[in-house]
Amino acid sequence: MRFDHLTKLIPLSSPVVRSSLEFWFQQELVSKGVPLQPQAPSHVLTTDVPNFGWGLVCSPLLARGVWSSKHVGLHINYLQLETVFLALKTFQRWLC
Repeated sequence: MRFDHLTKLIPLSSPVVRSSLEFWFQQELVSKGVPLQPQAPSHVLTTDVPNFGWGLVCSPLLARGVWSSKHVGLHINYLQLETVFLALKTFQRWLC
């Protein structure tokens, strides 16, 4: 079996393609290595966001609070993101 085609140079005229491949031209980045298998999470954060407040658990840590008037009526997705932000602020010294 011949593999001559593996050494052929292919011109990269498209800026999009070239920018997508830039990482592979930087030896110091490529040589660091990246796991090919998904890594197990080091922490699991569970949130609950009812209309009146928020709660979160990052076992064994717990936190909860009541939404202020500025949060009333906001979309549930926004409130979930706000809760994750509060979790990161609250648990910062334990997570890092």
